[in-house]
Amino acid sequence: MAKKLTHYQAAGFYLISKLQTGGLKKGILTAGQNIAKGDALYDAGSGLLSAQTADFTAAFMGIAAEAVDDSASAGGKTIKYIPPFPHNQFSVPCATTLIAQTDVGELLDLDDDANTINPGDTITTGWAFVCDDIDVSAEALAADAYGYAIGHFEMRAAQS
Repeated sequence: MAKKLTHYQAAGFYLISKLQTGGLKKGILTAGQNIAKGDALYDAGSGLLSAQTADFTAAFMGIAAEAVDDSASAGGKTIKYIPPFPHNQFSVPCATTLIAQTDVGELLDLDDDANTINPGDTITTGWAFVCDDIDVSAEALAADAYGYAIGHFEMRAAQS
């Protein structure tokens, strides 16, 4: 049975589980970043964070817990983010393809804009968004034509 969400964001990941004490981390942004709450972040090198603008990479760090506009500076602003711990559950709008019950259990990758998941883009290794449930209720489809994936992040190692 598909879950019904109480919040439907236009883009980005929305934390639906309770954030545990000490569950936020802080990082420093690279120069020229305009980060929205819910954006996926990655280590752009030297420990500096940047918006993930394509598929997940090994450098994926988590989800922005706040909006920070550093687009007009030389960098160095601090941002709070939610690490990709498997107990943190998120909802995220889908892109391109309607999410279906058959997507539950799939390892999904970021869509090209990094603020949505594409149910047709599955991966087998590395960071993935594991689809635990879906919301394709009338309310969900009114907010996003392709519905919402509900899940958590997980790192899958290559099989030997």
